[in-house]
Amino acid sequence: MSSDSLAIYVHIPFCTKHCAYCDFNTYVEQAQSRIVSDTVEAICTDIRHTSQTLSPEQASRPITSIFFGGGTPTFLSGEQITRVLQTLYDTFVIAPDAEISSEANPTSSDAEKFAQMREAGFNRLSVGVQAFQDPILIALDRFHTANEAERTLQTAQAAGFDNVNLDLMFGLPKQRLSDWEESLHRAIALQTNHLSLYALTLEAGTRFERLYAGGKLDLPGEDAEVEMYERAIELLTEQGFEHYEVSNFARKGYQSRHNRVYWENREYLGFGAGAVSYLAGRRWKRERLPTQYV
Repeated sequence: MSSDSLAIYVHIPFCTKHCAYCDFNTYVEQAQSRIVSDTVEAICTDIRHTSQTLSPEQASRPITSIFFGGGTPTFLSGEQITRVLQTLYDTFVIAPDAEISSEANPTSSDAEKFAQMREAGFNRLSVGVQAFQDPILIALDRFHTANEAERTLQTAQAAGFDNVNLDLMFGLPKQRLSDWEESLHRAIALQTNHLSLYALTLEAGTRFERLYAGGKLDLPGEDAEVEMYERAIELLTEQGFEHYEVSNFARKGYQSRHNRVYWENREYLGFGAGAVSYLAGRRWKRERLPTQYV
C-alpha cells in the first residue's frame, strides 16, 4: 500500500436478527422498510458531500481498500449495495487494483447477489460463519446451519470470488477443543485463503453478558480458550497460513489490506451510521442512529 493512499469503510447497520454476543451498531429491520432505502440514499449523499469538503490533495489520493461492514451488508439488495459502490467509483479515485471487500452472512446471500457484486467490482468477501456445529450456532443466535455456511462459500467461489475470508469464534458456549479443531479443518478443506479467528468477548448490554452475570452461561475457562488459540496457530501455520495480525491468518498473497490499514494506523474515511473516520490526525464518528444519520 502506498503511503499516500486512503481506505474507505462503509457501515451497513441492519440485520435480520440480533446475535446474542454482538454489541456492534446494528438494528433489526425488514429489508423493504423505508429506513433501509433512506439509509442507502443518505450514505450516497454522505460520500458525495464528504468528497467536496476534502482538500484537492486529499480528494485525489488513490483509494486502495474499500470495506463494507455491519451489521450485514448483504442484507441490502444487490442493486442497493452496488449503488453505494458505484457512488464511490463516481466520487473518488479508486485504484485499479483496489481491494473491495464486503462482509456477508450465509442466509442473506445467494448466487444472483454475489454475481451482481462481483460484476460491480467487489473482489473479496468475508463470510460470518463463526462455527461449523449447529448446536453452537443455535446458542449464538446465528440463523444459518453449518451446511448452509459451506454452500455459501461454494456459491461465492462459483461467482468468481477467489479471495474469501471466513470468520470463526472460539471460547463459545458448548464448544470443546475438538469442536474448534473440526471448524478449523472444515474451513481449510473449503480452500479458503484467509481466516479471522475471534475469542468471545462478553460485551456490556448483550444477551450473553446478562446470561453470564446471572450464572446461566457456561463458557470454557481461560486455560481452555488459550489452548484453542494456540492450537489454531499451530494448525494453520502447518497448513501454510501466515499469522500476520492477532486474529488474522492468510495464505501468501491474501493478507487483508483493510485489516492492515487499522493495524498500521493508516488513514481512512467512514460512511454510514456510526462509522469512524481518521484523517489528518483527527478521528470522528458519524451519528449512530440510522434515523439521525439520515
